[in-house]
Amino acid sequence: LLVRWGYPYVFDEWRFHLTLTRRLDAAERARIRPAVEAHLAAALPRARRVRDVSVYVQPAAGAPFRLEARLPLFGSA
Repeated sequence: LLVRWGYPYVFDEWRFHLTLTRRLDAAERARIRPAVEAHLAAALPRARRVRDVSVYVQPAAGAPFRLEARLPLFGSA
């Protein structure tokens, strides 16, 4: 999926993930956080098991993402 579509989680393979870009400044946080918390209100209290963290990079704007590293977390074997 990454090679074909430029993103690893599309169609039936989609699962919860976060795309990180940069830190938000105070004004951005004040505007965005309430909307995100409202949107995720039902999901936030639920426990999640995280087995690994994957780091993808986008070498240039509009370029496909590529897997840089997959980091297993302790006890996730």
